[in-house]
Amino acid sequence: MFRQAKFAGDFYPSDVFTLQDFIRNLLLEGVSRERVRGAIVPHAGYIFAGKVYAEVYSRIEIPAKVVLLAPNHKGEGPLSSIWDKGTWETPLGKVRVNEDIADALLSYSRFLEVDMRSHEEEYSIEVQLPFLQYINPRVEIVPILLSPSDYEMYQDLADALSNIGKEWGEKVLFLATTDFTKYQSQEEAVQNDSLTMEIFEHLDDLLLLERIAHNQIDMCGYVPVIVNILACKALGAKKGEILSYSTSGEVTGYYDEVVGYGGIIIK
Repeated sequence: MFRQAKFAGDFYPSDVFTLQDFIRNLLLEGVSRERVRGAIVPHAGYIFAGKVYAEVYSRIEIPAKVVLLAPNHKGEGPLSSIWDKGTWETPLGKVRVNEDIADALLSYSRFLEVDMRSHEEEYSIEVQLPFLQYINPRVEIVPILLSPSDYEMYQDLADALSNIGKEWGEKVLFLATTDFTKYQSQEEAVQNDSLTMEIFEHLDDLLLLERIAHNQIDMCGYVPVIVNILACKALGAKKGEILSYSTSGEVTGYYDEVVGYGGIIIK
Protein backbone atom coordinates (compact mmCIF):
# COMPACT_ATOMS: atom_id res chain seq x y z
CA MET A 1 0.00 0.00 0.00
CA PHE A 2 1.23 3.47 -0.92
CA ARG A 3 0.23 6.74 0.71
CA GLN A 4 0.95 9.85 -1.30
CA ALA A 5 1.76 13.11 0.48
CA LYS A 6 -1.50 15.01 0.98
CA PHE A 7 -0.45 18.06 2.96
CA ALA A 8 2.79 19.21 1.34
CA GLY A 9 2.37 22.84 0.33
CA ASP A 10 -0.09 23.37 3.17
CA PHE A 11 1.48 22.32 6.47
CA TYR A 12 5.03 22.25 5.12
CA PRO A 13 6.86 23.17 1.88
CA SER A 14 6.19 20.98 -1.15
CA ASP A 15 9.44 21.72 -2.97
CA VAL A 16 12.19 19.34 -1.89
CA PHE A 17 14.96 21.95 -1.74
CA THR A 18 12.79 24.50 0.05
CA LEU A 19 11.74 21.83 2.54
CA GLN A 20 15.32 20.75 3.19
CA ASP A 21 16.41 24.35 3.73
CA PHE A 22 13.43 25.02 5.98
CA ILE A 23 14.22 22.06 8.25
CA ARG A 24 17.95 22.79 8.21
CA ASN A 25 17.30 26.34 9.37
CA LEU A 26 14.89 25.18 12.07
CA LEU A 27 17.13 22.56 13.66
CA LEU A 28 19.44 23.80 16.39
CA GLU A 29 23.19 23.75 15.86
CA GLY A 30 25.70 22.49 18.38
CA VAL A 31 23.16 20.53 20.41
CA SER A 32 23.95 17.01 21.57
CA ARG A 33 21.39 14.37 20.68
CA GLU A 34 20.30 11.82 23.25
CA ARG A 35 18.54 8.49 23.10
CA VAL A 36 15.08 8.66 24.61
CA ARG A 37 12.27 6.17 24.88
CA GLY A 38 9.53 8.55 23.82
CA ALA A 39 8.76 12.08 22.72
CA ILE A 40 5.77 14.38 22.25
CA VAL A 41 5.63 16.90 19.41
CA PRO A 42 3.03 19.17 17.78
CA HIS A 43 1.43 18.60 14.38
CA ALA A 44 0.65 22.16 13.34
CA GLY A 45 2.05 23.83 10.26
CA TYR A 46 5.79 24.34 10.42
CA ILE A 47 5.45 28.11 10.26
CA PHE A 48 3.39 28.11 13.47
CA ALA A 49 5.06 25.39 15.57
CA GLY A 50 8.50 25.28 13.98
CA LYS A 51 10.28 26.37 17.16
CA VAL A 52 8.78 23.50 19.13
CA TYR A 53 9.40 20.91 16.43
CA ALA A 54 13.01 22.06 16.31
CA GLU A 55 13.59 21.81 20.05
CA VAL A 56 12.54 18.15 20.10
CA TYR A 57 13.95 16.96 16.80
CA SER A 58 17.28 18.69 17.45
CA ARG A 59 17.80 16.94 20.77
CA ILE A 60 16.84 13.31 20.15
CA GLU A 61 18.36 10.53 18.14
CA ILE A 62 16.09 9.13 15.46
CA PRO A 63 16.60 5.37 15.51
CA ALA A 64 15.93 2.87 12.76
CA LYS A 65 12.24 2.51 13.65
CA VAL A 66 9.67 5.01 14.90
CA VAL A 67 6.16 4.16 16.08
CA LEU A 68 3.98 7.22 15.46
CA LEU A 69 0.94 7.72 17.69
CA ALA A 70 -1.42 10.42 16.49
CA PRO A 71 -5.01 11.62 16.98
CA ASN A 72 -7.71 10.74 14.49
CA HIS A 73 -9.10 14.26 13.98
CA LYS A 74 -11.99 13.19 11.75
CA GLY A 75 -12.92 10.18 13.85
CA GLU A 76 -13.27 7.89 10.85
CA GLY A 77 -12.63 4.17 11.11
CA PRO A 78 -11.83 2.16 14.25
CA LEU A 79 -10.80 3.70 17.56
CA SER A 80 -7.24 2.49 17.04
CA SER A 81 -6.05 1.97 13.49
CA ILE A 82 -2.70 0.97 12.06
CA TRP A 83 -1.29 1.30 8.55
CA ASP A 84 0.53 -2.01 8.49
CA LYS A 85 2.45 -2.22 5.21
CA GLY A 86 3.80 -0.36 2.20
CA THR A 87 5.31 3.11 2.02
CA TRP A 88 4.46 6.74 2.74
CA GLU A 89 5.75 9.56 0.55
CA THR A 90 6.85 13.12 1.20
CA PRO A 91 8.82 15.53 -1.00
CA LEU A 92 11.95 14.02 0.57
CA GLY A 93 11.12 10.55 -0.74
CA LYS A 94 9.46 7.37 0.46
CA VAL A 95 9.37 6.00 3.99
CA ARG A 96 8.88 2.29 4.48
CA VAL A 97 6.37 0.95 6.98
CA ASN A 98 8.00 -1.66 9.20
CA GLU A 99 5.74 -4.65 8.71
CA ASP A 100 7.41 -6.76 11.39
CA ILE A 101 6.55 -4.31 14.14
CA ALA A 102 3.08 -3.68 12.72
CA ASP A 103 2.34 -7.42 12.65
CA ALA A 104 3.67 -7.85 16.17
CA LEU A 105 1.51 -5.00 17.49
CA LEU A 106 -1.56 -6.52 15.85
CA SER A 107 -0.84 -9.82 17.55
CA TYR A 108 -0.28 -8.20 20.96
CA SER A 109 -3.30 -5.86 21.01
CA ARG A 110 -6.97 -6.77 21.25
CA PHE A 111 -8.07 -3.35 20.00
CA LEU A 112 -5.71 -2.38 17.19
CA GLU A 113 -7.14 -2.81 13.68
CA VAL A 114 -5.76 -2.42 10.17
CA ASP A 115 -7.46 0.50 8.47
CA MET A 116 -5.85 2.62 5.76
CA ARG A 117 -8.92 4.75 5.07
CA SER A 118 -8.70 6.64 8.35
CA HIS A 119 -5.06 7.53 7.60
CA GLU A 120 -5.64 8.89 4.11
CA GLU A 121 -6.92 12.34 5.10
CA GLU A 122 -5.18 12.66 8.48
CA TYR A 123 -2.24 15.06 8.54
CA SER A 124 -0.75 14.64 12.01
CA ILE A 125 1.56 11.74 11.11
CA GLU A 126 2.53 12.99 7.67
CA VAL A 127 3.92 16.27 9.01
CA GLN A 128 6.41 14.39 11.22
CA LEU A 129 7.95 12.46 8.35
CA PRO A 130 10.15 15.17 6.76
CA PHE A 131 11.91 15.73 10.09
CA LEU A 132 12.43 12.00 10.57
CA GLN A 133 13.67 11.58 6.99
CA TYR A 134 15.99 14.56 7.18
CA ILE A 135 17.64 13.32 10.38
CA ASN A 136 17.65 9.62 9.49
CA PRO A 137 17.01 8.96 5.78
CA ARG A 138 16.69 5.21 6.45
CA VAL A 139 14.04 5.50 9.13
CA GLU A 140 11.07 3.13 9.02
CA ILE A 141 7.71 3.94 10.59
CA VAL A 142 4.61 2.37 12.09
CA PRO A 143 1.66 4.80 11.80
CA ILE A 144 -1.14 4.49 14.39
CA LEU A 145 -4.20 6.71 14.81
CA LEU A 146 -6.07 6.80 18.11
CA SER A 147 -9.47 8.10 19.19
CA PRO A 148 -10.85 8.57 22.72
CA SER A 149 -12.01 5.36 24.36
CA ASP A 150 -11.61 3.85 27.82
CA TYR A 151 -8.56 3.17 29.93
CA GLU A 152 -8.67 -0.52 29.09
CA MET A 153 -7.86 0.25 25.46
CA TYR A 154 -5.11 2.69 26.41
CA GLN A 155 -3.48 0.10 28.67
CA ASP A 156 -3.83 -2.63 26.06
CA LEU A 157 -2.06 -0.55 23.43
CA ALA A 158 0.62 0.51 25.89
CA ASP A 159 1.26 -3.13 26.79
CA ALA A 160 1.61 -3.96 23.09
CA LEU A 161 4.08 -1.11 22.63
CA SER A 162 6.10 -2.06 25.68
CA ASN A 163 6.45 -5.57 24.27
CA ILE A 164 7.87 -4.01 21.11
CA GLY A 165 10.22 -1.90 23.20
CA LYS A 166 11.49 -4.99 25.00
CA GLU A 167 12.06 -6.82 21.71
CA TRP A 168 13.62 -4.01 19.65
CA GLY A 169 15.24 -2.04 22.47
CA GLU A 170 16.85 1.26 21.53
CA LYS A 171 16.15 0.63 17.85
CA VAL A 172 12.60 1.96 18.30
CA LEU A 173 11.24 5.37 19.36
CA PHE A 174 7.66 6.03 20.45
CA LEU A 175 6.60 9.42 19.10
CA ALA A 176 3.21 10.85 20.09
CA THR A 177 1.81 14.03 18.60
CA THR A 178 -0.66 16.52 20.00
CA ASP A 179 -1.46 20.19 19.95
CA PHE A 180 -2.53 21.78 23.19
CA THR A 181 -5.26 24.36 23.96
CA LYS A 182 -7.02 25.62 20.85
CA TYR A 183 -8.69 28.89 19.92
CA GLN A 184 -8.62 30.55 23.31
CA SER A 185 -6.89 33.74 24.34
CA GLN A 186 -3.15 33.68 24.96
CA GLU A 187 -3.74 34.04 28.70
CA GLU A 188 -6.29 31.24 28.83
CA ALA A 189 -4.18 28.91 26.69
CA VAL A 190 -1.07 29.39 28.80
CA GLN A 191 -3.07 28.89 31.98
CA ASN A 192 -4.73 25.69 30.73
CA ASP A 193 -1.57 24.27 29.25
CA SER A 194 0.41 24.87 32.42
CA LEU A 195 -2.01 22.52 34.16
CA THR A 196 -1.12 19.70 31.78
CA MET A 197 2.52 20.51 31.00
CA GLU A 198 3.61 20.25 34.62
CA ILE A 199 2.22 16.72 34.81
CA PHE A 200 4.56 15.45 32.12
CA GLU A 201 7.54 15.82 34.42
CA HIS A 202 6.08 13.08 36.63
CA LEU A 203 4.45 11.04 33.84
CA ASP A 204 1.20 10.85 35.80
CA ASP A 205 -1.27 9.63 33.18
CA LEU A 206 -4.26 9.41 35.53
CA LEU A 207 -3.80 12.97 36.78
CA LEU A 208 -3.46 14.14 33.19
CA LEU A 209 -6.79 12.53 32.28
CA GLU A 210 -8.39 14.03 35.38
CA ARG A 211 -7.22 17.57 34.64
CA ILE A 212 -8.22 17.41 31.00
CA ALA A 213 -11.73 16.32 31.98
CA HIS A 214 -12.14 18.62 35.00
CA ASN A 215 -10.89 21.74 33.20
CA GLN A 216 -12.38 20.82 29.81
CA ILE A 217 -9.01 21.25 28.15
CA ASP A 218 -9.00 20.82 24.37
CA MET A 219 -5.92 18.63 23.84
CA CYS A 220 -6.60 16.77 20.61
CA GLY A 221 -3.88 14.15 21.02
CA TYR A 222 -4.30 13.27 24.66
CA VAL A 223 -4.97 9.61 23.81
CA PRO A 224 -1.66 9.13 21.94
CA VAL A 225 0.07 10.95 24.79
CA ILE A 226 -1.50 8.75 27.47
CA VAL A 227 -0.62 5.57 25.58
CA ASN A 228 2.93 6.82 25.06
CA ILE A 229 3.39 7.65 28.74
CA LEU A 230 2.06 4.24 29.83
CA ALA A 231 4.29 2.37 27.38
CA CYS A 232 7.40 4.34 28.29
CA LYS A 233 6.83 3.89 32.02
CA ALA A 234 6.45 0.14 31.50
CA LEU A 235 9.88 0.23 29.86
CA GLY A 236 11.47 2.04 32.77
CA ALA A 237 11.00 5.72 31.93
CA LYS A 238 11.14 7.85 35.07
CA LYS A 239 10.41 11.40 33.96
CA GLY A 240 9.41 13.73 31.22
CA GLU A 241 11.39 16.81 30.28
CA ILE A 242 9.65 19.85 28.84
CA LEU A 243 11.84 21.29 26.11
CA SER A 244 9.63 23.99 24.67
CA TYR A 245 6.23 25.65 24.79
CA SER A 246 4.81 28.34 22.56
CA THR A 247 1.58 29.50 20.98
CA SER A 248 0.55 30.50 17.50
CA GLY A 249 0.13 34.05 18.79
CA GLU A 250 3.87 34.36 19.21
CA VAL A 251 4.17 33.88 15.44
CA THR A 252 1.09 35.69 14.14
CA GLY A 253 0.89 38.47 16.72
CA TYR A 254 -2.81 37.67 17.15
CA TYR A 255 -3.48 36.73 20.77
CA ASP A 256 -7.27 36.59 20.95
CA GLU A 257 -7.44 33.00 19.67
CA VAL A 258 -4.27 30.94 19.81
CA VAL A 259 -3.17 27.30 19.70
CA GLY A 260 -0.65 25.96 22.19
CA TYR A 261 2.29 23.74 21.26
CA GLY A 262 4.53 21.72 23.55
CA GLY A 263 7.65 19.63 23.05
CA ILE A 264 8.50 16.92 25.59
CA ILE A 265 10.91 14.00 25.80
CA ILE A 266 10.35 10.93 27.97
CA LYS A 267 13.34 9.16 29.46
